[in-house]
Amino acid sequence: MINLSLGMYPVTRSLISPSFECRRERRAVRFPDTLAAGVAFRVSDKLTLALDVSRTDWNDFYVKDGAGRKFSLIDATDLSDPRTRTDMDPTYTVRFGTEYVFIPKNPTEEIKRLWSLRGGLFYDEEPATG
Repeated sequence: MINLSLGMYPVTRSLISPSFECRRERRAVRFPDTLAAGVAFRVSDKLTLALDVSRTDWNDFYVKDGAGRKFSLIDATDLSDPRTRTDMDPTYTVRFGTEYVFIPKNPTEEIKRLWSLRGGLFYDEEPATG
């Protein structure tokens, strides 16, 4: 906004184009399907190991506009046009974790706090084509 003063009356002029148009439409977002499986193995009372793997299909990540057209939320291509549509490869995520609980050796010892140490590694791909 620009504020000018002409004599006693202030003049306000908008910098937004007068052809600016507002419209409303209903849009729907579709999130990709993800399938995951995991296992945990308790080696002892103190040590636990865990592993999980997931697969995500990024072809199902889109927005549908008010006219019913679907656009990819990854690269904004029109999914209804097979010539411009990008075919995304599914991605995989692998996580490995471990937990070690510091349990006292003497079973009669009173435990005020049970300390544990946790750590892990993961591999996570980004969506990509071809």
